[in-house]
Formats: sequence, C-alpha cells, structure tokens
Amino acid sequence: MAADADGVQQPVSYGESRLNREQLRDRLLAPVYQWTRLGRQSSKLMVAASDVVSLRYRRLLRSNPVAAAYWAEVAQMNLEKVSVPIECAAAMASTLPVQTARFAAETGEALLGCVRAASALVGSRSHEEIIEQTQGLADAVGDLVTSFWQLGAYPAEVASAGVAPLLRQVDENLDRLNKR
Repeated sequence: MAADADGVQQPVSYGESRLNREQLRDRLLAPVYQWTRLGRQSSKLMVAASDVVSLRYRRLLRSNPVAAAYWAEVAQMNLEKVSVPIECAAAMASTLPVQTARFAAETGEALLGCVRAASALVGSRSHEEIIEQTQGLADAVGDLVTSFWQLGAYPAEVASAGVAPLLRQVDENLDRLNKR
C-alpha cells in the first residue's frame, strides 16, 4: 500500500507500465524484422559475391599471369580469405555477450515485475484491489512472455553482426573492380 497526497492508503498497481498496442506489436514483430534483415543481408551478399567472382575471374583470364596486377589481385583474394572470416568471428563474438546480457536484463526485470505484482496481489485487502492487482500480475506475466519471445531475435542479431563484415568486403571489392 502507498499513501497518496492526503495520506490515504492506496493500492500499489504494477499494471501502469502496460504497453500500448503499437509497442506490443513492435516487441512481438522484432524477431521477424531481425530475421528478415538477416535474410536481406544474405541475399545481397550472395548477389554481390557472385558479381565479384565473375569480375575477378574474367579479369584474371584476360590478364597476363606474369603481370604484377594479376598477382596483386591473387594476393588480395588470399588476404581476404583469411582476414574477413576472422573479422566476422570477432564481430559475432563481441555481439553474443551483448545479446546475452540484454536477454538477462529484460527477463530479470520482467521476473522481478512478476514477483512484485504477485506480492501486491497477496497483500490485497478488498475486492477492488484484487481485481486491480490481478490485472497488474497479468500485465507482468505478459511482459515476461514477450521478453522470452525476444529470445528468438538474438541469434539473428549475432548472425547479422557476422555477415556485416562479409557484406562490407564484397561491396568494397565490387566497387574496386568496377572502377578498373
């Protein structure tokens, strides 16, 4: 119970942080958006990578194998085959703890909200308080469910972080090769 400005005891409600429809929609669709973004990144990567391979092989077939430009391109390809996957792994490794901490924080907060709401429900002294605190508990459980729903989005975030360096390198190669 909490006292209002006049000192009258009022029930504590934990349903005040209830999400509106748009916020709830955004939270529920977030995993879908993140997986869609990863799919778009992957599609763009496949198309751009095939263009890079095509440009490189056409140029290598037309060039003189003794020329410095030929060997510079081969060296560039070999360097990328080692450095870019390491960069991808590092990006994923740095994103994983962030996503794990985010999940733990959101879920912990939602669990704490459930405990508070359940405690408030147990402390209810009237029928009206029970109704209000039951709604607060239902809201808190809904928050907990949506935080667990978000768990499906975290692997997409980690994978997206890993794809980003590949996509960047392929785009750079495509720009460089198209300028020649």
